[in-house]
Amino acid sequence: MYVGTDEIYDDVLKHNSLVNGLVIPDDMAFCGYKTTTPSFHELELANRKHRWPEMQSLHIDFFNSLFREVTEVEDDILAVLNLPKLNEVRESIMYEDEQDIESALKFKYTGRMERELTKEFNEWIEELIGTDLAKKEVTLQEATYPYWMVSAGSVGLKRTQQKIRRLIGDRVFPVVNNDYLRAVITRGGSRIKTRLALEYLPIVRKHLKVMAKEGRNPMQVARWIHKNVGEGQAWYWNRIARSESGLAVNGAYNASAERNNIPYEQWSAASDACPICAYLDGRIWERGNGPEPVSSSHPFCRCDRSPIFVPEKLVEQPWRRTTPYDRMYTPQELEYFRVNINS
Repeated sequence: MYVGTDEIYDDVLKHNSLVNGLVIPDDMAFCGYKTTTPSFHELELANRKHRWPEMQSLHIDFFNSLFREVTEVEDDILAVLNLPKLNEVRESIMYEDEQDIESALKFKYTGRMERELTKEFNEWIEELIGTDLAKKEVTLQEATYPYWMVSAGSVGLKRTQQKIRRLIGDRVFPVVNNDYLRAVITRGGSRIKTRLALEYLPIVRKHLKVMAKEGRNPMQVARWIHKNVGEGQAWYWNRIARSESGLAVNGAYNASAERNNIPYEQWSAASDACPICAYLDGRIWERGNGPEPVSSSHPFCRCDRSPIFVPEKLVEQPWRRTTPYDRMYTPQELEYFRVNINS
């Protein structure tokens, strides 16, 4: 299904997004897949369910686990900064109480608060990604992100093994040592650590100092924390749960296909795929030379690949395009994909 500009820039979608604390640039092209703020197209893709029931369930549980920690951390941050409690902040955002703006109370940001804030962020990273990356006390097995990524990898492994078994019978070699999945988890954990420690924390410190200098009252500061660090960033953790788990499924496929000497792979797009994935649907590459879901297409991609021994159609040239995280797809590229779907 081709998603047109008018469908993406929908007033209701935009309103709901902004109400939920999302920062969405008005000048984003509908083809923009950014990793810092969501485009309207990304939000639309995020509403689509995965075609595998077990992945739908995993996405929900994965997101809930991540978001519970977001809520806990936000609650703790508000406490160490002597700001209103989380329930009060939620209610304030809902009805935008103007009385807090006229309050005589002024927010103060002390050295003790900064130290406590840094501690909260470090513990957050520790709970999310574990000892190997955060160098703290939580083991990698106990950490939220690796646990759910391994779970997603298990789903992908089971699905891939079933496909290969249908192709070559019972001579399927099991995959015990998955270097692909381990690399995916390591890179994903590094991205989370970078975002929280090197991007979020300095920005939060800077804004807290500015708001203290401007004489903002505690509720105003708390609302900023809620929208920019806490529950208002739900879209980011939803992307982690859905996109990163897709990478784990890819890792399972790669390992299984290599272990079983699968020579070719075919892209299998979801029924309501975006123009990029609809264009790739059914096309065949030599194993390892084709695009991969999520990393080559876009966040929230629900496509997968199927193993093939003898291709019945033209084998495509190696996929050379850089990832959408390095360079966004242009409107011209998407128009080309749309026009050439099934060609």
